[in-house]
Amino acid sequence: MKEKYKITGMSCSACSANIEKTVSSLEGVIEANVNLLKNDMNVEYDQEKITSENIIQAIQKIGYGASLPDHDTGLPLKEENQAVIGDQEEKKMQVRLWASVFWLIPLMYLSMGHMIHLPLPWWLEGAQYGVNFALLQLLLTLPIVYLNRKFYQVGLKALFHKMPNMDSLVAVGSGAALIYGIFALFQMSTGLAVHDMEVVHHYQMDLYFESAAMILTLVTVGKYLETKSKGKTGKAIEKLMHLIPKQSLVERDGVELLIPSDQLVLGDVVIVKQGGLIGGDGTIIEGSGAVDEAAITGESLPVDKNVGDMLVSGTLVKSGYMKFRANKVGADTTLAQIIRLVDEAGASKAPIAKLADKVAGVFVPVVMVISLLTAIIWMIVGADFEFALARAITVLVISCPCALGLATPTAIMVGTGKGAEMGILVKSAQSLERMRDVDTIVFDKTGTITKGKPQVTGEMWISSSVEFQVKPLLASLEDLSEHPLSKAVVAHLGVENKETVLNYEAVPGGGILGEVSGQKILCGNANLLIERDVEIQEKELLEQVAKWEQDGNTVLYVAQNQKWTGIMAIADPVKPKTKGILAKLHQMGIHTVILTGDREKTAQAVQEQVGAKELIAQVLPQDKEKKSSVTTSSGTCCSYGWRWN
Repeated sequence: MKEKYKITGMSCSACSANIEKTVSSLEGVIEANVNLLKNDMNVEYDQEKITSENIIQAIQKIGYGASLPDHDTGLPLKEENQAVIGDQEEKKMQVRLWASVFWLIPLMYLSMGHMIHLPLPWWLEGAQYGVNFALLQLLLTLPIVYLNRKFYQVGLKALFHKMPNMDSLVAVGSGAALIYGIFALFQMSTGLAVHDMEVVHHYQMDLYFESAAMILTLVTVGKYLETKSKGKTGKAIEKLMHLIPKQSLVERDGVELLIPSDQLVLGDVVIVKQGGLIGGDGTIIEGSGAVDEAAITGESLPVDKNVGDMLVSGTLVKSGYMKFRANKVGADTTLAQIIRLVDEAGASKAPIAKLADKVAGVFVPVVMVISLLTAIIWMIVGADFEFALARAITVLVISCPCALGLATPTAIMVGTGKGAEMGILVKSAQSLERMRDVDTIVFDKTGTITKGKPQVTGEMWISSSVEFQVKPLLASLEDLSEHPLSKAVVAHLGVENKETVLNYEAVPGGGILGEVSGQKILCGNANLLIERDVEIQEKELLEQVAKWEQDGNTVLYVAQNQKWTGIMAIADPVKPKTKGILAKLHQMGIHTVILTGDREKTAQAVQEQVGAKELIAQVLPQDKEKKSSVTTSSGTCCSYGWRWN
């Protein structure tokens, strides 16, 4: 069984390494992965040998908090909850940081200002006022210690359980400086009592209150930046979750109800209209329409859907009205599975990250031993206790392993996040690290090699007079349609003065027709012309159709009053950067392959434009993974579906 746990109290990779080590050592646990940036842990275990309660107790025993989600839907938190939690955590850290800086500034002026001849009040200058000088520094230090008390709460608890972490170093280092400063204050008071001003002057110069405060404040700066970094992670998941509609319209017992999408149940009849997102997977039982599936499949052109066809969650209804019966809802939908895969990819660890965690796991105790040896060796060679203690504190303070543990997972998180923004989904951190060994890249065509947005690439009319007459009428007709091909035509023709359209009809999978200014205008594919008894005779136009189709264009036929009058070519143009990028890959010795469901001639035209080394066409979506695996059967890695902007 696999479960995700929320972990609290972690501060560095030593913490995550300790938790992983503890949980992995439990009998029945197969694998445990802690994500420091997301403060969670994925555990795979045998239910017959161990329970989730045993795992939580083991984590709590070593000084950390652990819990299961209150309502495990199999998905990450909603984007609103993620944003609220992230903002609250960042705000708390910001208040803590600025409050620490507020008290640190006068403390640093008081302790260091006289070194650059900055003025001090008369009641703080000189050995005779040394106790005042030290006591005021202590009073300025205590608020900073209180604000950052979490370092002591977590660090000392971890130290007590013999699993020291970064907070342990900070707590011991700053605590030692604070205690030594208090010790110096008592020594000064004693010196004043016996009128030994030399002792007072000596300890007046050896106060370490500002060191304790500065340590805590600087580490808090790092914590604040880390919190901001955490707040920026997971954007890819948030974007995907935006594709889940908040509400869905269902028909129950003949009544239409608007309910939250997470309350859909198997068998619900869901109603979707133009412009609506689909909240579950299901089969159409009534109606038809065009659905934009680019978010799921990457295909730029909407797919015409009719009764019996499948609808996928997260896709957008571009036109039409449909009812479908839900057969997958909630965490079982296609979109939910994609979100889960992206989330798990962020939580997975690359081999180099695991190595960093292992190093960090032993780094903290080693540093503490070195610090102790530093103090002992200095005292052996004749240094006094105060000098040796100061050197030991220095070792503790400069050795915090934050960067060691955070650098690798942060780099992986940023890499996968930026990739997702550009349409690249990385299956796991291991896959990302193995990219250095890639020698073959398989590209999908639509939306990857091409722009994913159709454009008119050519037009031809039976005469210039017909062209002049029909174009304004066609533009008015096409302006009523939401289909991307219609939008491409409108963008090409422009609509300056729209005419009124009567008897407008959209034929799913065929085209559109209507009456404009008394003229019957039709625009669609060849099948629509045949169905409406429009004659296709003009030889020149037929020859041009064959040429355009050979070059990979979609051809729209235009008719006026049952007579074929012209044709328009529409294509998904190749992205300007594509050819240069593939050429660069070839220079790097990488073999490039285009894998597409398009017909051979259309795909060949694209291959010739971009210069890809190999083409595999007419492949069904469910067979693409199999084909790409065969292509890379030599054992090389393969990145499939790469996109760039």
